[in-house]
Amino acid sequence: MKIIYTIRKDKIKTEDNKTATIYGIDVKEKFFIKTTLLRSVHNIFVSKKTAVKYIKLFNKEKLSPIHLDCVVEDILAL
Repeated sequence: MKIIYTIRKDKIKTEDNKTATIYGIDVKEKFFIKTTLLRSVHNIFVSKKTAVKYIKLFNKEKLSPIHLDCVVEDILAL
C-alpha cells in the first residue's frame, strides 16, 4: 500500500460572475494496480505552481493522511 498525493483542479464562479481555477489535493491509496481515492481537500491554492510544490513535498516526505488537516491549516495561515 502506498499513499499518493495529487493535484485536483476545480472551477468556481467569482463574485463578479467570472470563472476562476482553484487547486486542491486528492489523497489516494495505491495497492498493486488498484488506486482508491481516500479524500479530497478543495479550494486551497490559487496558484498551480504552489499546489504542485506542496504535493511534491508531501509525496517526498510520505506525509501521513492523518496529518493533512493540520498541514493545510498551516499552509492557509501563511
